[in-house]
Amino acid sequence: LDSIRYVLTFPETSAGLPFSAVAVDFRLYVIYAVCFGVVNALLFIWVRSLTQSNWWALGTTIVWALMPGYIMTMTLLDPSPLAMLFITLSLFFLYFFLKTRRAAYSSAFFASLLLASLSRSVTQPHVLLIVFVAVVVFWWISQGRNPVFLIVNIVLAGLMLVMPIKQYVMYATFDTTSFAGYHRAGMLWIDPRTVPEPEYPQHIVDNALLFSTRYNTQETIKDNYRLSAAANDFILHQPFEAAQRLGRSLTVTVPELMRPSSMYTQNYLVERLPWRAPMDWIFSSWRYLLLILASAVIIVFARGSTGAKRLVRRYGWFAVFYVLFAAPILLSNRYFPGQEDSGAFWTDAIRQKVFLEVPVIVMLTYALWLVATKSGRALGRWRR
Repeated sequence: LDSIRYVLTFPETSAGLPFSAVAVDFRLYVIYAVCFGVVNALLFIWVRSLTQSNWWALGTTIVWALMPGYIMTMTLLDPSPLAMLFITLSLFFLYFFLKTRRAAYSSAFFASLLLASLSRSVTQPHVLLIVFVAVVVFWWISQGRNPVFLIVNIVLAGLMLVMPIKQYVMYATFDTTSFAGYHRAGMLWIDPRTVPEPEYPQHIVDNALLFSTRYNTQETIKDNYRLSAAANDFILHQPFEAAQRLGRSLTVTVPELMRPSSMYTQNYLVERLPWRAPMDWIFSSWRYLLLILASAVIIVFARGSTGAKRLVRRYGWFAVFYVLFAAPILLSNRYFPGQEDSGAFWTDAIRQKVFLEVPVIVMLTYALWLVATKSGRALGRWRR
């Protein structure tokens, strides 16, 4: 995002003028409008591939484009629209690779995942390990096992190592965000005030000061180093207690996930949408969960036990990466600096859940299409 904003200052700076922050924001909105359109197009193609119907795809896309939480996310002047686009793109290409086994889709997936890693912190060490396993497995199950695509995918996966390695060299951590320590300690309910100050490596102190920005100060870099070490040590020496505390974190994040995403922040555009209230009501709380559960049951019933097992085997890798994207959202609670007495109750799950909703909308539509198709056939037989 910083790179994009820098480029958007060129109209003024190239002419020797001071840049305008407002002008940069308006130019960014143009880019985000394109992101909005591309995500909608991906949903249209995805639904059409399942239903073989332009009308079902168009109807679903219109409903999705009107979702208040989605509009809120795509009008935030932060990395959210970029993360929305590239995570959706990653899951889109992953689905089509697993469906067709065409190697080109696998390369498109790894390229999208690389871009997603530049807009959101998704390439932690455990994720990178799974990515390299996926590179080999995807080549093995792809049509023709073309070695060219294997090399391309290895290069793309290797590029995902650049940011973590840079972080390690500069700050002695593989975390690609300065707030990873806060979240890691928060999800384990480790009060930051109880973690003693360690002996910080001098180079991270110097680099943190040299490359200090608004959200990456020397203090946050030091806290990340301190809290990450404390959390890792806790997991290593008290794994069962850590698992229990992770479960406790879900009691904070899951209720937040059930709230309408449009409530994340004040958005004058969203507040004036006449359909906001009914759509927020349907796609939140137990009603949303019920829709998802009912859709899963319908798909399993329609395919039968044998077909459902084939579905799991064929798209198992989709579930793996979906969980990898979802885990940091499910465990996003942390202590808020200056409000530690309130506990690890701060979470951004209400906003971040939108990143993973396109596949959910696809599943809901597919289940509804199955019901409509089978009901239509049954009605036709009854009339005859």
